[in-house]
Order: sequence, then C-alpha cells, then structure tokens
Amino acid sequence: TPIKSSAASDVYKRQVFIPAAQNDMVLVSIAQIWGMLGLFLVLLLFAGLVLWGIAAAGRAGANFPCVLAFACTAQLGAQLAVNAVSAFALGPIVGVGSPFLALGGSALASTYFTVGAALVGSGDLKAVEARHYLER
Repeated sequence: TPIKSSAASDVYKRQVFIPAAQNDMVLVSIAQIWGMLGLFLVLLLFAGLVLWGIAAAGRAGANFPCVLAFACTAQLGAQLAVNAVSAFALGPIVGVGSPFLALGGSALASTYFTVGAALVGSGDLKAVEARHYLER
C-alpha cells in the first residue's frame, strides 16, 4: 500500500530502478521501503532539527553566534528542501544529498561539522562552559 510498505524485504524483490538511490534519492528510497509514514517521520525529525536550530540561534547572546547557528540550521534545512523537491519530482535533480542520510563520508562529515558549529554558536555545548573555567 502507499501508506505503509508491507515489509522492507518486499521492496528488494521488486525491480524498481531509482537513480542514485543512495545519494540523491534517499527520500524516495525511504518512502519506497517504509511507506509514507516512514517518510513523514523522517521529515518530522528534520523539522524538529530545524526548529531546534532556530531556537538555539535565538538563545545565542551575541550577533555572530546567533548568525552562525541560524546559518548552519538554514543550510541543513535548505539542503533537505532541495533534496525533497527533486525527490517529489517538483524540480530537477541537482545532486544535493540529504543531510545525515546520503551515502558518503565527506557529506556526513560536513553535516556533523555544520551541526557542531550550530551547537557552538548557540552556546548549548558544555565544552563552551568548561572553557570559561579554564581561562580563570
């Protein structure tokens, strides 16, 4: 059914070709394997990540950390939005991978760097507080 797939293994029995399924079409693969409920769960998790980033940017005290946290969050949200637009056939496939989902070490490393920069910018990291104790 289109709402929920009967089993994840059934997808591999059918011969459906998805171009660049491990990179550009990860959302299509998730929808194919887990159904629309799985896709909505993934999109809901990313919406929570973006809302957390916006709230973290609001908690930042100075201008630069606020802009850093917001820019990193906007980059992750825009990256997923571009991937979703191409996955839903609303735009061209441009080769932008989904954050945390696309296959590739450099994409995953840059995503982790972006989330780390957003954490540092927001001041939510405990290491930032520990640095103040070391400077005394």
